[in-house]
Amino acid sequence: MINGTHITELLVYYTCLIIDLPEENGKPKLQDCSTTNSTTSSRIICVECNIASKFWDGEAVTDVRGMGHLITFLLWLVIVITGFFGIVTNFLIIIVLKGRNCKGTKFNFLLSVLAVYDLISCLSSILATTSFIACFMGWSTCGSRLSSYFIHISQSAMFFSRTLSIYMTIFITIHCYLGIAYPLRTRKWFSWTKTRMVPHLVLFISILLNGPKALASFVDKRVHHGAEEDIQSLSNIQYVSRWREEWLQLWYKGAFVLLDFLDFTLPLPTFLVFNFLSYRKMKELRKSRKELNSTHEKGVKPIKMFLPVVTFLLFCNAGVILTMLSVYKDGILYREVYIICLFWNVLNTSANFVIYYMRGDSFKRRTWQRLSTIRRL
Repeated sequence: MINGTHITELLVYYTCLIIDLPEENGKPKLQDCSTTNSTTSSRIICVECNIASKFWDGEAVTDVRGMGHLITFLLWLVIVITGFFGIVTNFLIIIVLKGRNCKGTKFNFLLSVLAVYDLISCLSSILATTSFIACFMGWSTCGSRLSSYFIHISQSAMFFSRTLSIYMTIFITIHCYLGIAYPLRTRKWFSWTKTRMVPHLVLFISILLNGPKALASFVDKRVHHGAEEDIQSLSNIQYVSRWREEWLQLWYKGAFVLLDFLDFTLPLPTFLVFNFLSYRKMKELRKSRKELNSTHEKGVKPIKMFLPVVTFLLFCNAGVILTMLSVYKDGILYREVYIICLFWNVLNTSANFVIYYMRGDSFKRRTWQRLSTIRRL
C-alpha cells in the first residue's frame, strides 16, 4: 500500500450493535480509527457505522450484569414465549384450514399461506433476537466466526420472512375489498389459477426487496488489506459484517433507499387505504337496509374476520415507528429499542389465531372439531 493511505470500512449494523464505538460529548462517534503510525507507513484504517448503538445507561457490551443487559434478556424471554405461541397457533391455523370443511375456498387458501409465512417469521424473529442476546449475555463470544454468521444469517432471514408476511397480508386485504366491492368481477380477477400464483408472487417480491441487501453484505475477518487493524472498538472482535464496496457504489445510496421504501413505507398507506375502503363499503351496505344477497354475504364475512388482523398489524407497525423515533431524535440506535422492534414483529405474526377465533364463529367451531379429531387419533 502507498504511504499515507486512509482506508475506511463501512460496517453493517449487525456488527455496529455489538461493538462500543468511542464516545465524544456523551454520544458515540460513528467512526473509530487505528492508531498505527510508523516511520515507514502512515496508513490509517477506520471502521464506520451509519448509526451508532449503545445501551440506555451507557454500559459496555461486555458488562453482562448491567441493567441494559437485564432488560434485553427479559425482552428476549417475552419474544421467545410469544414466538413459540405464534409457531403453535399458526400451525393450528394451517391444520384447521386444511380440514375437510374448510377446503375449496380461495380465502382459506390465502389464510393458510399467510399462516405458513407467519410461522416462519415467528421462528426467524426468535433466532434473530437470540443471536444478539447470546452475544450480550456472554453465551457466545461476540465477533467469533460462529456468532457473526449466526447474527448475519438470522437477521437476513427475519427481514425476508417479515416481507413475506406483510405482502401476503396486503394481497389478502385487496382480495377482501374487491370481494365485497366487485363480487362478480373478483371471481375472474382472482381465479384459482391466479390465486395460487399469489404466494409465488409474494416470494418473488421478498427476494427482490431483501436479496440485494443480503448479497451486498458479508462476514469477514477484521484483518483487512493484509494488516491487523489496531482499532479499540474491535479489540475483542475477530469477524465483522462488511458492505461490499462495489455493491455500495451501485446500490446503497440509490436502489437501497427504494427497496426500503417498498419494504417498510409503502405497506402502511396501502393498508390504511384498503382498510378505509372496506370499512366504508360495509357501512354503505348496512345503510341500504336491504338484505345482502348471497354473493355480497360471502364477501362480507372474510372482511369482518380479516379487518382486525390488518388493524392489529397497523398497531404493531405504529409501535415500531414510535420506538424508532428515539433513533432520529438522539441519532443513536439503543440496543433495547432494537429488541423492542423485534418484539413488535413477533407479536404481529403471533396474533392471527386469537383474532380468527374471536371474530369467526365458523373458525372457532372448526377449530374444536379439528382438535377433537386429533384427540381421537
